[in-house]
Amino acid sequence: MKNKNKLLIIYFLLLAIGIYALISAYYVEEFEGEIYLKVFKTSTMLLIYIVPAILLGIILARKYDGSTKLLFFAIITGALITPSISVYVNEAIENGFAFFMMEDTFFEWQDALASPYAEEILKMATAVLCMLILNSKKRIDFLLSGFGVGLGFQIMEDIGYIIPEDSTFDEVSMIMDNSIDRIKGALGSHMIYSAVFMMGLYYYSRGKKLKGLLLMLAVMINHFMWNMPLATTLIDIIAIVMVVIIFVVEIIKIQKESNLPKNL
Repeated sequence: MKNKNKLLIIYFLLLAIGIYALISAYYVEEFEGEIYLKVFKTSTMLLIYIVPAILLGIILARKYDGSTKLLFFAIITGALITPSISVYVNEAIENGFAFFMMEDTFFEWQDALASPYAEEILKMATAVLCMLILNSKKRIDFLLSGFGVGLGFQIMEDIGYIIPEDSTFDEVSMIMDNSIDRIKGALGSHMIYSAVFMMGLYYYSRGKKLKGLLLMLAVMINHFMWNMPLATTLIDIIAIVMVVIIFVVEIIKIQKESNLPKNL
C-alpha cells in the first residue's frame, strides 16, 4: 500500500509538470481565437486513426482478458506526461550531439539523433508506471499499456505539429497539410512502436533477455529509419510494414496462448 501511494505521488507530480509544460508549449500569445478554432477543427481529422485505434485496444483487452482500465489510463498518461518529459530529454541529448557535430550535419540529423532512443525508453517507463499503479502483470497488459501510452503520445505530438509556430499566412495555411501528413504516418508510429517495445520488455522480464533486447532494438532502429534525413518513401513504407508485422505476430502469439476464439 505504501509503495502504491509513493507511485501515485510520483504520478500526480509528473502529471502536474506535464500539463503545465503542454500548456506552455501549445499556447502562442499572438494567436487570435480564429486560429485556435481552425486548429481545433483540423485536429478532429486525427479521429480518423484515434477512434479505430481505441476500438482495437478495447477489442484486444476484452478478447484476451486484458485491462480496459489500463488501456485508457495509459492513453491519458501518454498524452499528458510522456511528451513533456521527452521534450527536455531530447533537448539534452541533442545539445550533447550538437557539441561534437558540424552545425549543418547536426540540423540535418537532429530528429534521428535523440528521439528513437529517448522517446521509446520514456514511453516504456510511463507504461510500466501505469502497470505498477494498476497492478497489471499479464502479457496482454504489456502490449495494451505500450499501445495506450504510444497512442496518447501520438495524439499530443500530432497536435503540436498542427499548431502553427506563428500567425503568419504561411504558417497558418499549413495547418491542414500538417494534419494530413500526421495522419499518413500514424499507422506505424508511436502506438505500434511502444506496444512492440513493451513486448520486448515482457520477454526480457520473463528470462528471454536476448529476444526482448532484439525487439526493443528493432523498434529503435525502425524509429531511426523513419526520422533520418536519408529516408525515402520506400524506406518509410518498409519501416511501417516491419513494425506492424511484429505487432501482428505478437497479437497472434497472445491469441494462441489464450483459450478464447481466434477470430477478432
